[in-house]
Amino acid sequence: MYALSKEDVSVVAPLYNINAIFLIFISFLFLSEKITIQKIVGSILMIYGVSYLKKKNQSQVHTKIY
Repeated sequence: MYALSKEDVSVVAPLYNINAIFLIFISFLFLSEKITIQKIVGSILMIYGVSYLKKKNQSQVHTKIY
């Protein structure tokens, strides 16, 4: 709830869902799951998407100030 009061939902939701990336590595360590190319590509796309949304949101803040 704190994050939602400080940021837009479009930024907070992907950041919240990025925990799936950590689950991939934890399941690899503790459950001996295989890390496939699909999981790696999906993780990279998630990180890119979150960084894109965050960059877009920061540029909007700067345009509002000036």
